[in-house]
Amino acid sequence: MAKAWRRSVAHDHRHMDLAQTSLASRVCNGDGKLILSTDQASLLTQINAFVGLGHEDFELPWLQPGILLCMLCILLWCLYLCNELRAVFFSLEAVSFLPRGSRTILKQGRFIQMSYPRWLAYCLMRLARLSIAVALLYAGVLWLAGTTSITDLILNAVALSATLQVDEMIFAALMPKKIQINIQDLEAIKVKYSNARSQFESVVLLLLITGLMLWPYFSLVAPLAQDMLEVKRQYCAGNQDFVVGGNNMQKITVGFKTKPFNISEENSLSQFAVEDWIWRQDETVSNYILFKKELGEFDQQLSMPLSTLASFENTCEDWDATFLKGGTTESWQEQYRTHWFSTAFSLNMDLDSNCSEMRQHCDREDAGLLRYTCGHTCGCAYPYGNPWFRVTDSGCSDACKDAAEDYAATQICEDQNVTSQPLQDVW
Repeated sequence: MAKAWRRSVAHDHRHMDLAQTSLASRVCNGDGKLILSTDQASLLTQINAFVGLGHEDFELPWLQPGILLCMLCILLWCLYLCNELRAVFFSLEAVSFLPRGSRTILKQGRFIQMSYPRWLAYCLMRLARLSIAVALLYAGVLWLAGTTSITDLILNAVALSATLQVDEMIFAALMPKKIQINIQDLEAIKVKYSNARSQFESVVLLLLITGLMLWPYFSLVAPLAQDMLEVKRQYCAGNQDFVVGGNNMQKITVGFKTKPFNISEENSLSQFAVEDWIWRQDETVSNYILFKKELGEFDQQLSMPLSTLASFENTCEDWDATFLKGGTTESWQEQYRTHWFSTAFSLNMDLDSNCSEMRQHCDREDAGLLRYTCGHTCGCAYPYGNPWFRVTDSGCSDACKDAAEDYAATQICEDQNVTSQPLQDVW
């Protein structure tokens, strides 16, 4: 399942967020804003906590908190059940010393004689208890060794210990009180215990506990840690920062390199625009969001290239005079407001920068929005500008191109000396 998720959903371009970060990168780095793949993110959190890994770690450390706690819970469970097994064998031995006959004789809380049917019934019940204890020991170890969450591990250990108290609760709640009093008044049966036997039993129990600890560790718990590490590798190993989409017409796969998760929070214009609008007291005009009233207009604006805007622009002027000096609020300029205020942010400059201050970025390939909003400063209206960028696809409007042609028609045809001064200083 982890491999299938990584090959499909994790790098699907439809799940890229506003910060241009892939779903795989957000899941693997513990993004708390996920609405997709929350199960995968939760599982990765459990794996990292269980085996003691960081977000970028793919090697098991020498100290694994979940594995250590799991083995401790298995040890306590084995001790619990070994005590139960020991009590069963000890009670069978004690009853074997009682005289047996045709009827049971009990005087002053002491067994003088036990009938054969009663003795047989008691032995069968103790053997049934022994079988239940062995089954619980096996099932409990499997359950604890298969738990992948530290919280669930503690809860499971507590739940298992409660199962051994069921018989005592049934006895205390349902057994007639007179029988309870008679059982409490029974005299203890004495069993001879030698020092050699006591030491032998201790050694046997120690070997049994050791075997019960080695079996789950090497066959269950240690492979579980390796499986958890492999699951994380399938989820997060390798390159996380890309998304893909299929072009069914051309039968090819198209990819896009996304931004790393740790720096994406600082570079997203959309996130900045959302944060700005959330806390706005007046919901009249947004400087960074171009709102549309109809869903069709919204979808159209999302896919509209910059060249389309530049083709229909009928003026060629710098917009800083409009938006920075006086702060006009005319309704026809709302469609341009977002473009202007987004310009400085896209260049990582102060938000109140004017065209002259942003002029140094005019010849950047990714500065199309700057050439659109500061066409005069960036040389779109002059024939001396960089011809590579004096096109609508690069942000220069048709109005600026017309202005450049008109300007060129009035100039004398002569070479310009551009070696002694920057090209931008010619116009």
